Amino acid sequence: MAHAPQAAPPYVPPPTLAILHREWQEGRAPIHWERFAQPLLHLAATRRASELERIAEVTEGLEHRLSRTLAQLPEPSVEALLNALKTKRYTRTKLQRMLAHLLLNHTKAECSPERLVAGPGYLRVLGFNTQGQSLLKRMKKTASLPVVLKPSTFTHNQLELDIQAQVAYGLGCELRDTRRMFSDYYESPVRL
Repeated sequence: MAHAPQAAPPYVPPPTLAILHREWQEGRAPIHWERFAQPLLHLAATRRASELERIAEVTEGLEHRLSRTLAQLPEPSVEALLNALKTKRYTRTKLQRMLAHLLLNHTKAECSPERLVAGPGYLRVLGFNTQGQSLLKRMKKTASLPVVLKPSTFTHNQLELDIQAQVAYGLGCELRDTRRMFSDYYESPVRL
């Protein structure tokens, strides 16, 4: 993983590669599971099975397996936990999704098919040009969902989940910057 920018050129377009290099140089990449070890292991160790059972991707008794496995780890690390939990039934990918949901406290109710089928609760504008600006004026009057330009002036459960995910990601960075961690909340759209 340490050489990802050098290995990436055949697989990503140049603008993506430039972003990857920038993030690497500024200490925001790579993000490894071990950067989240302390909060993840704390949550896994201190939550009751009934609390873990409510977390998205915790299925088929995984809440009990998680607690038992954690107690038997020779070393407290996320990698050791993933390796010990992994079976044919519980793939590494499923376990990583479960740990992400645990870290972000995403419940089964929040991630249920019914909730996901309902779609978004707002339209978040990330950037626009002059043509987009005229479209935004029309959308504010005609869109069936709220059009959000400034997240700090809008409240919605989905937006709160987005911001929580960005903050968690920011906490996993080697170089932490509080303002950048909350940039989803404070920053206005980019005007081109």
